[in-house]
Amino acid sequence: MKIGVLGGTFDPVHNGHIELARKARDEFSLDKVMFMPAGNPYLKDNILRFEERLDILHAALGDEFEISLLEADQTKPTYSCDTFEFLHKTYENDSFYFILGFDCLNNFDKWREPARILANCEIIAASREGTPAEILRGKADELQEKLGGKIHILNFPDIDISSTKIRGMVKEGRSVKGLLPDLAIEKINELGCYK
Repeated sequence: MKIGVLGGTFDPVHNGHIELARKARDEFSLDKVMFMPAGNPYLKDNILRFEERLDILHAALGDEFEISLLEADQTKPTYSCDTFEFLHKTYENDSFYFILGFDCLNNFDKWREPARILANCEIIAASREGTPAEILRGKADELQEKLGGKIHILNFPDIDISSTKIRGMVKEGRSVKGLLPDLAIEKINELGCYK
């Protein structure tokens, strides 16, 4: 099976994440895409409790996508190099595709053991509108030459949605309709998050 993995804090998940998963699945003929929420993101503070982020994620995704709890451990930071090595060794007959935004790809060589990530999965990096294709491909080629592995570019429209923006709008009592699924909004309201 070809399995896409979309990791993140998902604080909260929004329509940009969901559209990215759909586009990657369709364009690269992935059998499924798993959302993998980080239990203890090592670069982020003051985030919603994992259980609440997970509840919102379940409400948002329904049955369309799976959720993996592989990085759910909140006692220590988790790293992509360990996650993809585990997946590659445990599911030897499957191929894994790490779905990233292009901004992540720009900093990818500063991640922990990036060559080990690329040894265990292929990367699908979403482009940004306004960035010429040759710049995107150039960065991907530079990383492949330096680290090995395969990096694909996914043409993806700019979607003006961010988790930061959603949190701010909820705090101000503004409507976030259309920025994330209605069931996720209901769950946020039910839990009283971001107030």
